[in-house]
Amino acid sequence: MPFSNRLRKDALRESHNRQEQNEALTKAVLDFTEGIGIIKTYNLLGEIRRGNPLMFTA
Repeated sequence: MPFSNRLRKDALRESHNRQEQNEALTKAVLDFTEGIGIIKTYNLLGEIRRGNPLMFTA
């Protein structure tokens, strides 16, 4: 039992960091998936692949 108690304490100690990392990862995934819609809406990938000289650059 002492070993499992130690593991439980370690898990509780690190739970705040894990939660922050999970939230950051979730936000990154959501931002990425929202970006895919924007890229498809403006057909940016196709224009870049064709090397369109009229394509605006940032």
